[in-house]
Amino acid sequence: MKTMRRTLSIFLAVIVLAIGLHFRDDASELNTKYSGEFTEEPWAHTVKRLGNAWSSWVYAVLGVYLASRPTTRPLAGAAEIPVLIWFASMSYSYHITTAKWNGAQDLWGVTYLCVSCLSRYLTEDDWKGVAFTWMVMGPLMADMAVHAPNKCIVVDNDLGIIGVLVYMLLWFSIGKWKQFIAFALAFTAKVIDMALASAGYHTTSAINGTSVFHLLTGLAMYYHYNDTLIPKVTKPVVTPAAEDSDTTAYRTYRPATPTE
Repeated sequence: MKTMRRTLSIFLAVIVLAIGLHFRDDASELNTKYSGEFTEEPWAHTVKRLGNAWSSWVYAVLGVYLASRPTTRPLAGAAEIPVLIWFASMSYSYHITTAKWNGAQDLWGVTYLCVSCLSRYLTEDDWKGVAFTWMVMGPLMADMAVHAPNKCIVVDNDLGIIGVLVYMLLWFSIGKWKQFIAFALAFTAKVIDMALASAGYHTTSAINGTSVFHLLTGLAMYYHYNDTLIPKVTKPVVTPAAEDSDTTAYRTYRPATPTE
């Protein structure tokens, strides 16, 4: 009962924080440097960067997946599910509008998911993992609320912070090769996309470095959740004692007793 109350409290608290933070700024200031950071460009006035925007919803799909599955860490799941949906919404909005405020929340979400994934490798205790995540991300959220959207830490130092977290995630993913490869390919695609954008290359294709990054990180996190949050299904071991004693396979052969 105590765990259930804690789970509900964390779930509702994150939703309240997300809603409150969302309305902290009117999101009217746009990122004029967007084209120097992403290769996808709009191909019509009413259709803006559909690849980057719609691929962001993969994180909401992950949130629904987590909500539909039993979990070994209910507190972590309670915090993760609303953040995933919030992050998907902000990422979608950012790539549609290029609003700086939505972009700041997008970067906070990326950082949160990296830290929360690391917390599950650093401790097996559910409560300690959630506490560690919010000890890091709570102050960053407060800083974003005060200095948004231009001078907050997650915006000014995004490459350094996320770069370190990614290297740590890759380190802990060694041996979990599906997750490792998906993470590595995702961030490689993102780095290439940023390098091409800064060099002046752009495309109207929905398939680009950032959209591929979204999809591959979604896949990597799917593997991560199955490894750390979703209980593993084990097949019951059937022993001979559990079988029908009259079956041929386990019947004991006894030679006939000679009669006089």
